[in-house]
Amino acid sequence: MSAPLGGSQVFCVYNADSGFIGELKYFVGKLSGRADCALCDITHGPAWKGKAEWQNFLKETQISFDILHRNEQSGTLSIYTKDRLPCVVLAHGNNYEMVMNPAELESFGGDTQQFLDCLSTKLFSLEPLQ
Repeated sequence: MSAPLGGSQVFCVYNADSGFIGELKYFVGKLSGRADCALCDITHGPAWKGKAEWQNFLKETQISFDILHRNEQSGTLSIYTKDRLPCVVLAHGNNYEMVMNPAELESFGGDTQQFLDCLSTKLFSLEPLQ
């Protein structure tokens, strides 16, 4: 199978900050019901290192993924995703297209395989951004 998307980049952006403090704040917020990230539930669940299905997908796919926390986004990506986290975004340069929004990610209920099936279908049906 050839690499799809003609050099476009796929960003998976968590609704959480990176680093020890960011992870700790999310963990406490999740336990108290004040923080939520459907993408975190899909890719990590309770496993700190991440779900095996997700890790295997990233190793085997020919699609270029960039997995980011909200505070790791570039300025232009941050402007595009503002108030729409977590999400999956297709990018070619500074052109962006929302592949999966927060509501769609939430609809998977943390089911990694359902997410991967839908993501693969969507990405392989998209035309590369110009």
